[in-house]
Amino acid sequence: MRTQMLSITLALSIALSATTESRSEPLDRLTYERDIRPILKEHCLDCHGAEAEPQGELDLRLVRFIRQGGSSGPAIVDGKPAESLLLQRIEAGEMPPNGKRVPDAQLALLKEWVSQGAQTLRPEPETLDPGLGITPEEREFWSFQPIADSQPRPLTQPNVSGRPSMRSSLKRCSHWD
Repeated sequence: MRTQMLSITLALSIALSATTESRSEPLDRLTYERDIRPILKEHCLDCHGAEAEPQGELDLRLVRFIRQGGSSGPAIVDGKPAESLLLQRIEAGEMPPNGKRVPDAQLALLKEWVSQGAQTLRPEPETLDPGLGITPEEREFWSFQPIADSQPRPLTQPNVSGRPSMRSSLKRCSHWD
């Protein structure tokens, strides 16, 4: 009985810890840069932002462009996900057109973000060059960090006492005596 309780407690702890995320913003406030742009980049930006002329005249790279919309009108209506054309098209399976649907969990995030007023982390730039570029959030990825100037650890002679074959091998290929 005690083992079962311990197993249940452990399972619940793992499940709860897996659902919490480390964020600098409150968990209930979704932002374009952190929560929404990665979804749009995966599913939409190849056609609606990566090219100089976005399809349907809809550019999804900035929130103000999304609000402005394209040839069909505004893509989102702040606070009204049911009236937001972008969400309607995604939910109907019309977008993305390649047959790869936006997962339900990501669609729920998009709806919640629109419900919350389509927030951004910071003011958007006045101008934007063509293409996707790299955002400050993406620049935080390890491969974009400068290489740290580090000193190699000093070379020390390994302890090979009691291992004559190892000792003679080391003498042949190193400066150790």
